[in-house]
Amino acid sequence: MKIKETIERECCNPTTDLFPYKGEILSALGLYSFCKYCGQIWVLKRVTSASGDREDILIKYVVG
Repeated sequence: MKIKETIERECCNPTTDLFPYKGEILSALGLYSFCKYCGQIWVLKRVTSASGDREDILIKYVVG
């Protein structure tokens, strides 16, 4: 038997809501994604932790 659940959550989930941004200006600057629900643009940044490990994090892109 299949059931359907309705859930409430924040949008901008990196695994399900973000898609590659293919605009001309931002795509030339790096890896950007946008949320399919709210349109927020996110930039992928590589950071190095204190222990020397590299990891990728998503940061909101803010104009201004």
